[in-house]
Order: sequence, then structure tokens, then C-alpha cells
Amino acid sequence: MDVNVAARAFDRLAPQYDEACGGSLFRWMREQVHDVLAPAFSRGDRVLEIGCGPGADTAFLAERQVDVVAADPAPGMIERARGRVERVLSRGSVRFVCCGLNDIEAHLAPGAAFDGIFSDFGALNCVPRLEALASLAARRLTPGGRVIVCLMSPACGIEMAWFLLRGEPRRAFRRLGSPPVMVDVGGFRVPTYYHRVRDVQAALGPAFALRRVIGLSVFVPPPYLEARWAALPAAARRALAGLDRALAARWPFNRLGDHTLMEFENLRM
Repeated sequence: MDVNVAARAFDRLAPQYDEACGGSLFRWMREQVHDVLAPAFSRGDRVLEIGCGPGADTAFLAERQVDVVAADPAPGMIERARGRVERVLSRGSVRFVCCGLNDIEAHLAPGAAFDGIFSDFGALNCVPRLEALASLAARRLTPGGRVIVCLMSPACGIEMAWFLLRGEPRRAFRRLGSPPVMVDVGGFRVPTYYHRVRDVQAALGPAFALRRVIGLSVFVPPPYLEARWAALPAAARRALAGLDRALAARWPFNRLGDHTLMEFENLRM
């Protein structure tokens, strides 16, 4: 398997990424991620971001005067992220490194410690194993530090219902296939791994306590159904959004979103 295929795919996608992910459904999910980031990190904290993409979350953290080391293996994404955060650099420092998860350690200064490790919107779905994440957390995270990861879920309830209603069972259950599941990204077939909550727990180990799990887009549909969502009556959209807010952090709904947001706390002293 070509380990660089995901980097090449997202590098090609970089110029169109913001437009492709600029709809209301994607904004809905990002706002929920930011609702978790805001109380977790504050002025002067140091965060290691894995898979920064075009820098929307990097800029959010920098605006809160958080210092960020932001990594991404796609040069085009790094370029766009760098441009996005220029206006907020006076509030928080940002250093970019062009590399993937398995190579981040080589780009960090000896002894550098972080108050948080963060990865958003499926960057970790591009790697088959999470040992490198666990190693970074064990070596680099301060006591009480947070690991916050947002991954594409193995089971998305609305996606399964949508494709079953359309008579497409293979697409309904595609995420549950034997890994890797091949996903088209920018014309590339990208190997994708749908890690479960317990997979992340097992990788991090007992020194990291799972503090919360939130499903993103549980009753609100995934972003690729933006046109269908916009066609719904406003009252229906409000009702579904209300269900999402009420139930997205409760089991089993928190395992059935388009993405799953997890927050862990480092218990080591």
C-alpha cells in the first residue's frame, strides 16, 4: 500500500477544500468541535494538532492565544492553513510541520511537552494503527493534558437509513467492511480505517480516562446531504437539530454520528 496516497489526495483537494466543506452541515459539526476545544485549552497552553488541513481549527486555537504545532502531510493544506492563521498569529504562536502522524516525533524538540493533542475530521482514519498517537500522548502530554480526536464513525445511522431506503445496502454498510475501506478523495482511492471508540481507548491505555464521547451529525445528516437538508422545512430542521443537541452525547447515539468526537484525560502524574 502506498502510504502517501492520502497526502497526495488531500494535496490535490486543498484548493477546493474550504468550498467543499463550507456548507451549513459541516459548519454544524465544526461548531460542536470548537465547543469542546474552548473549555479544554486556554491562553498559553500548547497543543499538538495532527492533520491540521486548511487550518480552521488551528486558527480557532490561535485566536484563543493557544500555541500550536500543526502537522499535515499535504503541502497544499499547510500552505492554506498558513495563510488562514496569519491574521491571528499575534494572539497565539503557530508552527507548521509538513508530515503525517508517524513522522511527527522527529519534528519535535527534545523534551517538548504539550497540554493537548488534537486531531479533527478523520485525519486519523488515514492510518491503520494508532500506536504512534499513543506514543506521542505518553511521551509528550503533560499530566492532566487532553487528547481530543474526531474520527469518521464506523456506523452512521442516518447514512445507513438513507442508502437502505434507496435500495443500496452495500453503500449503507460500507464503513463496516473489512479494513481498509477504499474511499474516493480527489480522484484517489484512499485506504480508510474506521476506528472504534474502544480501539482508541485500547491504544492509549489505562493511563488515559475517556471523559466524553459525542456523535457529530446523529440526527442531522452528513454534509454530503446538504442539498437534501436545505430542502427540508425549517421546522423539521429545527426539530432534528434539537434532537442532535439533546442526544448526541448519550449512548448509543454518540456512536452513530457521521463522526465521533472523543476526549481523554492524561491521568499520569
